[in-house]
Amino acid sequence: MRIALASLLLFISCTVLPGQTNVSGTIASNTTWDLAGSPYILESDVLVPDGVTLDIDPGVE
Repeated sequence: MRIALASLLLFISCTVLPGQTNVSGTIASNTTWDLAGSPYILESDVLVPDGVTLDIDPGVE
C-alpha cells in the first residue's frame, strides 16, 4: 500500500501544471509570454533569432 501511495504522489508531482507551457527550439515569430501560460518550462535551449522579439510580461515564471 505504501508503494502504491508513493507512486501515486510521484505521478501527481510530475504531471503538467495547469497553464504550464513547455518551450524548446527556435522562436520563429514575435512572441509574448504572459501569465496565462506561466510557468514557462524550458525543455532545452530556446533561441530568439535576430529580428524576432520575445516579450516577457511582469510576474511570468
